[in-house]
Amino acid sequence: MPEGGGVIFGVLFTREPSPRRVGDQADFTAPALRSRQRLASDYWGRYVAVLVEAEPDLVSVSRDPSGQTPCLHAVIDDVDYVFSHPGLVVDLGLLAPRVDWRQLAHHIAYRGARTLRTALVGVDELPPGDTLVLSGRGRTSAAFWRPRDFVGVDRHLGDDEAAPRLFAEVERTVAALASAEGAIVLELSGGLDSSIVALALRGRSNVHAVNVTTEGPEGDERRYARQVSATAGLPMVELGLTASDIDFEAPPRVRLARPGRSTVLQSVDAAFLREGRARGATAFFNGAGGDSVLGYFNSAAPVVDRLRVEGLGPGLATTVLDIAALTGATAWTVARLALRISLQRPAARGASPDLEHLSPAFWDLEPPARPWLEGLEQATPGRRRHVEAVLGIHGHLDGLDRSLAGRIISPHVAQPVLELALRIPTWLSVAGGRDRAVARQAYAALLPSDVFNRRSKGRINRFIAQAYQSNLPVIKRVLFNGRLAEQGVLDLEAVGRTMSGPVEMDDARFMSIVRLVDVELWARSWTG
Repeated sequence: MPEGGGVIFGVLFTREPSPRRVGDQADFTAPALRSRQRLASDYWGRYVAVLVEAEPDLVSVSRDPSGQTPCLHAVIDDVDYVFSHPGLVVDLGLLAPRVDWRQLAHHIAYRGARTLRTALVGVDELPPGDTLVLSGRGRTSAAFWRPRDFVGVDRHLGDDEAAPRLFAEVERTVAALASAEGAIVLELSGGLDSSIVALALRGRSNVHAVNVTTEGPEGDERRYARQVSATAGLPMVELGLTASDIDFEAPPRVRLARPGRSTVLQSVDAAFLREGRARGATAFFNGAGGDSVLGYFNSAAPVVDRLRVEGLGPGLATTVLDIAALTGATAWTVARLALRISLQRPAARGASPDLEHLSPAFWDLEPPARPWLEGLEQATPGRRRHVEAVLGIHGHLDGLDRSLAGRIISPHVAQPVLELALRIPTWLSVAGGRDRAVARQAYAALLPSDVFNRRSKGRINRFIAQAYQSNLPVIKRVLFNGRLAEQGVLDLEAVGRTMSGPVEMDDARFMSIVRLVDVELWARSWTG
């Protein structure tokens, strides 16, 4: 490639009122693309950009901040390889896959928190918003996008502009992403996040919505999904699933560099895979990440934020009452919890490991580095929690079997939407005692009243608990005779104690066993 040139893997759009897709050689050699520093400010999309920069023999590889295009890196025989899926280099005979058992224990302990290292020896991940710089002098990494650039008080949106600005950005972003696809299958649960995506896709003839219903009233959201699909003018298919659809011995069909697929959601994924193939879909749109990006706060942190920004005043009292209405707590309780949060140091909220089911030989694990939190040491507690919540999304954007049929697109985590959401004061997101209040207000004119006023969230806990209980013998066999046990990663006595206890829908301990199955099946997919 000539100096100033480059290759975009994925899709790239301009920062214009009507985003234009970048796609010809003239675009690739445009002045803005000669510098990775301008890549994030002048463009956005789902991409990995490989650019030849001004300095001789210098090539940069940048991954967009949304994290929706995988980017892995390995050095094999002194050659740098960058790829999206490990199977590509394995199938070419370039890499013999070996599981990193200590890193796999880290994955278990920190509940899937992403790190630079993957669970395959020698395979690293380029984090979203980072650049890998390759030159004759070696390789280095640097950030070209970070949340810190959008969270300052001077970047705050005003009360009257937040909702219309968010509406315009979501509309623009979804339209651009949809314009790059053929047939689209939309995962429409009936919750606020997927409903907003559906409404932004309204009237498109190439979009079909799918609603999945599980056993139990908390897993049946058809009432809301039907209203949204009718309002958006999108045809919708309703699919019913049962716990018996789940196979706790089936390895993931998409092999990643670390565990990704949730075993208990494989039947949901299979349903979308079938629907996508039947409709010739090129993409699956969803509302993933909406809770985190759009501000689902259920703590008193927004009170502390408003106090630090505005000081004492009527606005502070309003936010206390908003949090009380949202959580069901008393105003005095909210005030007390806000005081406790204000006294915490940022480091006190660092990730803590769950070592209950790990062998003591794997307890000496370092907390995951979180580069997105760099520069946020002085950020308000609510904003820091906001960024931490967005970080948690990255472990749930890939690994789904439906990706065998088409791309998985989550518009809420797209860079323009995320940047704007980081500029919305946290206390506005709880206004009126509603979660994601600005997003609700942004789409108030389009949302059916039942969805706008909805306070409950759909859950599949009963579905998971039923599948778990009916498969206990299988799960025990998988874990006690599996790769994790062979490698001494698990404390099988502790695992047995948890499995012998009662199961409740909201019991996090039984869910930790389900996650161990996810990890075990991933390991089997690489070890035969």
